[in-house]
Amino acid sequence: MRTIARVVAFGVGVLCLTAAGASASEESLAGRVEPLLVRAEPQAIEPGAPLSARALVTHPPSIRGLLSWTVESRRHRGGLYSLSLSPNGKLVATGGLDGMIRVWHLADGQLLRLLVGHDSYSGSVAWSPCGTVIASTGTWDGTVRLWDPKAGRQLRVFKGLKGPTGHAAWSPDGRRLVASSGFSGELWMWDGSADTTETVMELGHPITGLHWSPNGLTLAVQSQQSPVTLLDMETMESRKENVRSVGDASTTSFAWSPDGGQIAAGSSAQCTIFDFASGDSVKKLDGACVSAAWSPDATQLAIANSRYAVQIWDLETGKVAAPVPALASHLTWDRVSQRLFCLYSTQFNVFDPAEKKIVLTSPAALITPASWSVGRPILTGLMTDKLSLWDATTAKHLRDLSGHTGAVSAVSWSRDGKTLASAGYDSSVRLWNADKGETVHTLKGHTAAVTDVAWSPNGKFLASGGSDKTVRLWDPDDETCQVLEGHTAAVRALAWSPASNQLLSGSSDQTFIVWDAKSAKAQRTVQVSRPVLALACATIGNTMTLACGTTEDQIQVFNANTGEQMTILRSGGSPPSVTALAWLPTGPHLLAGRGCHKAQLWDAGAGKIVRSLEAMAPVSYLTVAGNGNTLVAGNSDGTVRFWDSESGELRGVLLNCGDHLVQLSYDGQYRVDPDKQPDLVFVALTPDGQVMLTPDEFATKFRARNNPTRVKLVPGR
Repeated sequence: MRTIARVVAFGVGVLCLTAAGASASEESLAGRVEPLLVRAEPQAIEPGAPLSARALVTHPPSIRGLLSWTVESRRHRGGLYSLSLSPNGKLVATGGLDGMIRVWHLADGQLLRLLVGHDSYSGSVAWSPCGTVIASTGTWDGTVRLWDPKAGRQLRVFKGLKGPTGHAAWSPDGRRLVASSGFSGELWMWDGSADTTETVMELGHPITGLHWSPNGLTLAVQSQQSPVTLLDMETMESRKENVRSVGDASTTSFAWSPDGGQIAAGSSAQCTIFDFASGDSVKKLDGACVSAAWSPDATQLAIANSRYAVQIWDLETGKVAAPVPALASHLTWDRVSQRLFCLYSTQFNVFDPAEKKIVLTSPAALITPASWSVGRPILTGLMTDKLSLWDATTAKHLRDLSGHTGAVSAVSWSRDGKTLASAGYDSSVRLWNADKGETVHTLKGHTAAVTDVAWSPNGKFLASGGSDKTVRLWDPDDETCQVLEGHTAAVRALAWSPASNQLLSGSSDQTFIVWDAKSAKAQRTVQVSRPVLALACATIGNTMTLACGTTEDQIQVFNANTGEQMTILRSGGSPPSVTALAWLPTGPHLLAGRGCHKAQLWDAGAGKIVRSLEAMAPVSYLTVAGNGNTLVAGNSDGTVRFWDSESGELRGVLLNCGDHLVQLSYDGQYRVDPDKQPDLVFVALTPDGQVMLTPDEFATKFRARNNPTRVKLVPGR
C-alpha cells in the first residue's frame, strides 16, 4: 500500500447593541457599545447524538449531567480559513475546515475555548464590537451562528439562507450582522435591536467579501463577476463603482482606511488606493494583492501577494518599507496592539512592526494524515523531510527516518514489509530498512520533484513518477533504472497490474499510459477528460480493469488491455475532483475519494453508489482492510477514518497530532503512547453551555474511565 500526501438546554446569552443616543447619520460612531442580555434559543440534542456532524465522537455514551460530549484535538484539524480579534486585542478566534471555533489567548497562545456545533466547515468568524459574541458561518450547513465565548454557549442558529454561508461582518456599532450565502450572492442581515432578519439583495453571483466602512454607513460587497458594490446602509441603495485596478479582472482584496476616506482594492496585478468620495485613483502599488490591511495611523499598508508573501508599504513614498517574515492569505492590523496578524493554512503569526520581528507563532492546525497500511507500522511526516514510524497496535513511537532534503510526497511499502520507499521534492527516491531506520539506497535520476512511488505486487520493481514528466522503473537491488518517456506534463499517479507485468501512469497532460514492465515500452496512450489524479487497477473476471479519477466529478473505467472505455461513474460535488481510488477484493466494488469530503463505495458493474461516507475533508488516500470489511481514508484534516463497509458506521479515527498519534473510537475511548501527553481536549455540553476539559479533568469530574483496549479500528487488530 502507498500513500500520496432530544434534551433541551436553556440559558441566558449576551448580545451587543449600541447605547441610545447615537445617530446613524453621524460621520463617526458616537454611541457607546454596551452588552444586552437576551435569552438564548433552546439547544435541542437527542440522547446519544453527537455534538455536531463533524464531532469525532459519533456515539457519545450517556453521562450524568451532560447532554452530549466529544473529544477534539487542541489544534484545528485541517486548514485555517478565518481569524478575528477581540476588540480588546487579547483574544483571537479562528475557524476552519473542521467546523470548530477556537478561541486563543494571545499572551501565550493557549487555547481557551472550543465551540462545537457547525455541521460543515467554518468559512468566517467575526467578533462583535462589544467583545461578548462571536458570529460564525458554516458554509454547507447553511447557517449563521452566534456564540457566547465566555460561557461556551450557542446563542442562536439562523437557518433558511439561500445556500452555503460564506462571509460574516458586524456593523461597527454592533447592531447589525451581515452574511453572504448561496451561488446567487444573497446578502443576508440580522438587525439585533429589532431581532429581525432579511435578505438585503442578491447580486446574481457569489459574494467573496463583506466590508463595513468605519462609520457604519456603507457596506462594500465583493463578488466574483462584478465591480465592488457600495451599499448605503441607511437607504439600502447601491452604487456600483468599478474599483478594480485592471480591465475586467476581479477585485481580490478590499480594505477601508481607518477613517473611511480611502479604499485599498487589490487585483492580480496591483493594489490601487482610491478616494472614497470621488472614486479617483490616488496611488498604485505594483504586484498582486490577495489581502490588504491598513496600519492604524493609515501611513502604511500591508499586502499579501499571490504567493502569500507579505510586505509593508509606505504610502507616502509608494515603496516597500519592510518585508514580513511570514506567509498570509488573510491580514489584520490590530489597532490596540499595533501588531499585524498573518493567517496562513496551518498557523497564524503576529508581527510587531516596531520591533520588526515575529513575536508569536501559533501552530493552530494539522493537515497531513498519518499513512496507515494493513500489517505495517503507521507512518507520519509526509510533506516534511523526516518520516516517523509508530506501532500500529500501541501507537508508540518506534523510530525516525531522516535523510531527505525536501518534503516527502509519497511512500510505498514493499510486499514483504521490510522496505519502505519514499519519494521527495528533493528529486530522489529513498529505500529504507524499516526495522533499523536506515537508508538502503538513494535512487537518483529525476530532475524535478518526485510525485509518486509504487512497488510492483511481486516486489521486483519500483516505479516512480515526477514533475519532470518521466516515469522511472527501478531495480531496487542495483539502483539502475529505465526511463519511460511519453507524458508532456507532470506524472500524478501510478498503478500496477495485479500480475506486475504492466505499469500505468497518469498525468496532468490528461492521459494515462499503459507500459510493458519487461520492455519498458508504451503499449497505448489513452486520452481522458481532465488531468489525472488517481488510478487503480484490478482483474475483474478476465478483464484487467482500470479506474481513472481526474479533476472533474466522474470516474472513467477502462479495459486496460484495449484502452476501451467500459463505463463512467458520475457523482456531483464541490470540489468535484476524484482524488483517490481503491478496488475492493470482493468483485466490481470501487472505493473513491473525493475532493468534496466524501468516500464513495461504488458498484462499478451496476454504475451506482452503494454507500456514501463522510470523510469531513478532501480525501488524500484510500486503502481496504480485512478482505473488504473495513474501508480506510486518509484525509486532509489530519485524520484517517475507518468505516465498517457493511453498515457504513464509523469505527474510529486515527489522529495525527504531530509528535504523537491518537487512536480514537466512535464512543470516545482512545489509545496514545503512554509516554506522551495527548494533545486532546474534551468538550462537554451541559445545560449551561459547553465546557472544555483536559482528559484528566474529564475523567475525574464525570468518572469517565478511558479504556484503550476498546479501541478497535480494524476488527481483530
